[in-house]
Amino acid sequence: MDIQPIQNISLKQEVKRSLKRVIKHLEKTNKTRLPGELELSQRLAVSRVTVRDVMKEFEQEGIIYKIQGKGTFININALKMKVTLSPAVEFKQVIEKNGYKPTVELVEIITGLAEKKVALGLHLDPDAITVCAKKIFYADGKPVIYCEDTFEKNLINGELIENDLIESTFEYLLNYAGITVTHDIVEVIATNSSKLPDHGQLYHISESKPLLLLQSVYYTAKNRPVMFVKAYFDTEYIKLSLLRRQDVYFTD
Repeated sequence: MDIQPIQNISLKQEVKRSLKRVIKHLEKTNKTRLPGELELSQRLAVSRVTVRDVMKEFEQEGIIYKIQGKGTFININALKMKVTLSPAVEFKQVIEKNGYKPTVELVEIITGLAEKKVALGLHLDPDAITVCAKKIFYADGKPVIYCEDTFEKNLINGELIENDLIESTFEYLLNYAGITVTHDIVEVIATNSSKLPDHGQLYHISESKPLLLLQSVYYTAKNRPVMFVKAYFDTEYIKLSLLRRQDVYFTD
């Protein structure tokens, strides 16, 4: 197995990409046991701490699992999952991983007072002004995700640049507010297209169509809530999976 040293050890993502290549190689050769952290760190020419951090992320994602006294192993079932609820990914990537060509349309941007649930989720004062970017994501031209991204207007330095909000609100917050989103808490709700603006007619979705709503509050590394997102998924086209670790053990 060819494991190449990392050229830029300051980039944790490079380590992660390299270890993913190792995992894919092992899968192709029908092997599931990973080398130890010390061996990986030596062969990648990075610190053992860096390797351990990446391995912890893989374990949280369900890609690997540990058996005490035996080592670390690849979770073959997790590798077969197209799109997972954790970790979160951008919606265009979700569409691509489901096998479609993604496009996005910025429907409108509304500036004003947030609805009560959004204000509570973002810990806003009652008179705080928010920005709500409403978008439709398409898969091969079909509307499959409708979302509303809401954040406090005071986060942005200067005027809103609407065109830059089309693709990624996360990148917009990073570029114009210096804010990096690290995690979210999501509520998963079964709903239907009647809950969409104009009962879904604007988006060419029948009123009776079932949808999956992911309602999320996104946070910074210091647990500051910065964005509230409501995203409606058409599960006919978008399939999401969740790998759950089993913490219930049975004995003979």
